[in-house]
Amino acid sequence: MKKAIIASLTLAAAATAFGQGQIKVDSLIGAAVVTITNPDGGIFGAGSAQVYRFDAAAAGGVGAAVGGIAPITANGRFKLADAVTIDGVAAGQTVGLIVRAWDGTDYASSVAGGVSGTSANWVSKPLGGVDPGGNLVITPKLDGFATFKLTKATGTPSTTSGTPTSGNPAGTPGTQGTTTAVPEPSTIALGVLGAAALVLRRRK
Repeated sequence: MKKAIIASLTLAAAATAFGQGQIKVDSLIGAAVVTITNPDGGIFGAGSAQVYRFDAAAAGGVGAAVGGIAPITANGRFKLADAVTIDGVAAGQTVGLIVRAWDGTDYASSVAGGVSGTSANWVSKPLGGVDPGGNLVITPKLDGFATFKLTKATGTPSTTSGTPTSGNPAGTPGTQGTTTAVPEPSTIALGVLGAAALVLRRRK
C-alpha cells in the first residue's frame, strides 16, 4: 500500500513537471546581446522589458506574461535572475513569445507619452526541464528573439498659455475682449488749439 502511494505521488509530480517547461529570460544569446533600438536608431539602454506568450487572439498578440519586468542595462541587455516556468507547456515543447519594451513607469504610460514598442513574435527553442520521455532538456534563453525599433508617442496638444484679457481668460481660446481707443496727449493738445482758434476767429 505504501509503495503504491509513493508511486502515485511520483507520477503526479512527474505529470506536473511535464506540463511546466522553463525558459531563461535573457537577451544575451550566444556571444552577443540582442538589443532593442531607440527611435533615433541608437541602443535602448535605459528602460524596461517584459516577455509574454504570443496569443493571436489577444490585442497585439500579447498574451500572458512570462516572468516579471526586467530592467534594461546600458548595453541593451535585459534578463531575469531565475529561469521562468511556463505552465501548461511541457519541457521539450516550444512556445510562441513576444517582447514589449518601454521607458516609463509602465507600458501604458509610455505609449501615451514616452517611448515604447512590441517585437515580432517568434517560436522558442524546446523548453528546459525533464520531458515526458524522461529526458533532460537544457533550458534555453530567448533564442529567436530579434531586434525591433521603439516609437515615440506623439503626445497630446499642450494647453495654450497667455495673459488674461477682457473676455479671454488665460490659456482659453475665444473672442478677444473689446478695447476702447484712448487719444494720445499730443492729439488732445492739437484739438484744444484748434478749438481756441475757432473761438478767436468768431470774435473777430
